Amino acid sequence: MSLELLGSILGNTPDARVDPDAWDALTDLAIRERVAPLLSRRLEARDDLPDMARQKLRGELYNTGALNLVLYRELARLLEGAPGRVVILKGAALATSLYDDPALRPMCDIDVLVRREELALWTRHVTDLGYERASPEMARGLSEAVHYHVAFRGGPHRDTVIELHWSLIGGDGDWRAPDIDWFWTQTEPWRPPEASPGAEALQLTPAARLLYLSAHAMLQHGSAGTRLIWLYDIYRVLERDGARLSWPEIVERARALEWDTAVAEALDRAEGLFHAPVPPGVSEALRTRAAARSRAHVAEKADSRTSQAELVLRELKCLDWFGRIRLGLAIVFPSPTYLKWRYPRTGRMWPLAYFYRWSVVAAKAVFLLKRQKAHP
Repeated sequence: MSLELLGSILGNTPDARVDPDAWDALTDLAIRERVAPLLSRRLEARDDLPDMARQKLRGELYNTGALNLVLYRELARLLEGAPGRVVILKGAALATSLYDDPALRPMCDIDVLVRREELALWTRHVTDLGYERASPEMARGLSEAVHYHVAFRGGPHRDTVIELHWSLIGGDGDWRAPDIDWFWTQTEPWRPPEASPGAEALQLTPAARLLYLSAHAMLQHGSAGTRLIWLYDIYRVLERDGARLSWPEIVERARALEWDTAVAEALDRAEGLFHAPVPPGVSEALRTRAAARSRAHVAEKADSRTSQAELVLRELKCLDWFGRIRLGLAIVFPSPTYLKWRYPRTGRMWPLAYFYRWSVVAAKAVFLLKRQKAHP
């Protein structure tokens, strides 16, 4: 079952013909691509939708609504007594501003952008709410030196994840990392859902949001690994806030960030799948003087079949030499705390886990070399 058919139904052709034998495949694809709640709402009036598929999609809609309610309640707790201003990112912001019903936009966690100088305050605030770091650092200070967020786990059933971002994509030594100060200037009030009235926060403006969503999909996850829901988010920005977008400014900012190819690819995909209203010539303008690093990174394939070693190599390529050395050493010589967490069965014999880890790293490196030699 092709993404094109699913995109047509979600876009502007809800009555697109579906082979009677293809409904199960279409439903499963929608669940994998995280657009099942949207498809459920889109197909409400269709008489040819089998009862089993209708119930399955409706169940996804109800489950998403219930999960989002829990997440928004936890977000309200996070914002209460907040130590500083915060920008709501990704699903939590999009579900209330781009979608008619927050239950239509699945959310896995809560992503918020905080000032880097306030990270320690926010960390203390989150832990005071009963959250704990989802995993220890492989090496002290690695998160802030190489990465751009830290995850905490907690909530009513200990399964809610809050990610504190001090950047959007990439750490200090990562070429993909944006000028975060500019994004802080591109904010506006966020409208909280009915579940959390009084919660005050910010969200990105449409232009900043379009840039970030494109880079998140194409630079962080790769064109081949992009989920349909992320492209649909971009389609919603264009459809709902298109009149507020200044395309010359977007092209200029994308070039300055070296996100030009990523934005062009995201716009092309959204236009091709959902007939998104992309002005003529924008993609061509973005690609005319596209940064070489952006072109190469977007062109790399990264999907469910990509090995862990290939994903690590993909990330290493984005770092400067200091970052590569720092991350490489952390992978080979992680902290004892991380090692005990990563290999809990070792118990008091945890030092032996280093030898096991070295053998695994060596095996993956050999596999990667052979694969690259076979497919240069």
